[in-house]
This record gives sequence, structure tokens and C-alpha cells, in this order.
Amino acid sequence: MRGRLDKIAADLRKGDTLLIQFGHNDASVDKPERFTTIEQYRANLRRFLDVASHAGAKAVILTPVARRDFKDGVEQPSFPTYADAARQVAHETRTPLIDLGKTSQAWVQAAGADAAKGYYLHYTGAAGAPGYPTGVADDTHFSEIGARRVADLVATGLHRLKLPIARYVTPGTPALTRATPAGGPSCG
Repeated sequence: MRGRLDKIAADLRKGDTLLIQFGHNDASVDKPERFTTIEQYRANLRRFLDVASHAGAKAVILTPVARRDFKDGVEQPSFPTYADAARQVAHETRTPLIDLGKTSQAWVQAAGADAAKGYYLHYTGAAGAPGYPTGVADDTHFSEIGARRVADLVATGLHRLKLPIARYVTPGTPALTRATPAGGPSCG
């Protein structure tokens, strides 16, 4: 976590809500500098929970968000062992959970394989996406529209949990559900 948890701990205050979600990089077996076993992942979730508890903050665990991964027209579960571990830790610690993996998988499935490309970094070279002069086809990282929709899924989850933060969160707002980017490929 490269010291990031220390920075979070320094900023966290009583009454704050700490959303805890990771798993994409942890599952990268081919990148040993990132890879985390399930037991290490569970321990890391508990470390974040301890930081929240120590600060008097409310923690919420989120399962890893879906990648775009269709097989025979069906969106596949992303990072299932990490999602199961997140669910288990949430259950064991009685921590609220937003099952972002399941809700985002359903959202991507509803869009369909072709339309879901618009939620991820799929740009031709002509689109002018910074850093991708020849284009990009990335089924893990979100486009602006995809990021807005994921934010809406999180807002919906927070609202359903009825935590104190929910009064400040409004799912379904035009900013989160817009169909066109506000800033283009660069979000600028």
C-alpha cells in the first residue's frame, strides 16, 4: 500500500465514512510487486477497518468492480475469490458491504458487450485520448462515462445502507447518469 494507508489515517476523522475497495491489482499474479494472496488481501481489509475504527469513522467494504469480460454473451464475474474474501470479512466484522462486483456485472451485462465498450477505455487513435496516440482497448479502466456510472452504483449502495453519509448522497443525478462525456477522452 506504499504508505497510502498512513496518509488516509492522518486525514480520517470521527464521523467520516471510509470506502474500502481494492482487488484489481492484488489479483495480478504476473506482477509480483502487486500480487496479494487472499490471506494478505483479507489482512489488508482488516487493517483498513482498524484504521477506520481507531479514527471513529464508519467503514464500508466494496467488492472489486467488474471488468468487461463477456463469454458467449454473458458478462463473467471479475475477481471472484477477492470478492468472496471481501464479503467474508464484511460478514465476520459486521461491516456494511456494497457488492459493487455484482451490481457492476449486472450493469455491464445489461449494456451488452458492444455498448459496454463505451464504459471502458476503448478509443481509436483518432479520438485523441492523451497517452494513446494509436488508440486503446482496455476492459479494466473506465472512461469518464463508465466512472460516472460506477459512482452512481456506489451512491445507490450508500443510499440503501442508510448510513449517516446517505443524506449527502443522491443516486441517479444527471451528472452521474449522463450519456455523453463532459470532457472527452481526457476528462479535461
